[in-house]
Amino acid sequence: MSSTSVTDVEGLRALAHPARLRILDLLRVHDRLTASECAAQLKLSPKSCSYHLHVLAKQGLVEQGSPLAEDTRQRPWQRRFDEVWMPPPGKTGGADSDNARTDAIGAAARHDLALFLSFLASPEAGSDDWASSTTVHTRTVLMTPAELKAWGEAVEEITRCHVEKASRTRHDGRSPVRLAVRGFAQTAPGTGTAE
Repeated sequence: MSSTSVTDVEGLRALAHPARLRILDLLRVHDRLTASECAAQLKLSPKSCSYHLHVLAKQGLVEQGSPLAEDTRQRPWQRRFDEVWMPPPGKTGGADSDNARTDAIGAAARHDLALFLSFLASPEAGSDDWASSTTVHTRTVLMTPAELKAWGEAVEEITRCHVEKASRTRHDGRSPVRLAVRGFAQTAPGTGTAE
């Protein structure tokens, strides 16, 4: 699969909803699911799940596949892109787009944090294999915007390499894994402004 950029206000608003982020995650792990299957796994009503899938489809992020052979009324959904990214602020077409982008990034950050906290509370967090492989890297450093951008591009390059390698091999013991790295201008301690 390829990647796509979401730049319009409606697309960014579609990504600012927690249920839609959960649906996109689910369709990353399961290649194809019906709306009913998505609803059951996410503990949503089928009607609600179907609505969110149609919103994502309107934005070109998911699509319906061929009907299932055993039931021609059931058409599974699938992701159209493995990676969805948002352009930097000021590049999306005005204040409304920038606000929608901020909302979408905030929703994604809350979603990622909730997934991490859920993992930490799970039995898997204490297992030797997962405990020894879970990583958290935090650094505070003085950088220019250009240096931060270069760091982000380098992280993306190595991440893409590992994701592609994992997609070419099949091993027992695999589980969905969330790879999340953030780089941002930190608020200077005691000032309330970015350094």
